[in-house]
Amino acid sequence: MKIVLKSFARETSATAWTVTLTERLPGFVEAPLELSGTLSVRAVEGYYLLNLRGEGVLSITCQRCMEVTARNWPFDICLAVAANDDAAERLMEQFEVIVAESGELNLQDLLTDELHLSAPRFHENEADCRAVLDTLSNVTVAKHLD
Repeated sequence: MKIVLKSFARETSATAWTVTLTERLPGFVEAPLELSGTLSVRAVEGYYLLNLRGEGVLSITCQRCMEVTARNWPFDICLAVAANDDAAERLMEQFEVIVAESGELNLQDLLTDELHLSAPRFHENEADCRAVLDTLSNVTVAKHLD
């Protein structure tokens, strides 16, 4: 989904969206991945402020025990969108900043980048991993005793 900043900034309410991601996902996240949420853009003097909220259920391979598990992934992203590097530098102290010289962004690219930065990599409860790891340890010990 293309986000034309100038057009979205004219909207008076947040825009609902749903996307399915299938490419460039982190190696531990299974495709396809459906995410939904809302986005709003506000024009501020010299830049745009993009708010992106949503959630999805990730099917991940836990990086601790290597078992597949489902994890809820809520996100709330606020980005300042600058037209050039100079403007971006001035905003970096206050915001996370992205440069969009064309005035357009790709929603799927933003979400994929955010997944790489913040997707959960483990079971929510470490005890769930312990049960899997204990089972694997017992199987390994039993094989060596035979």
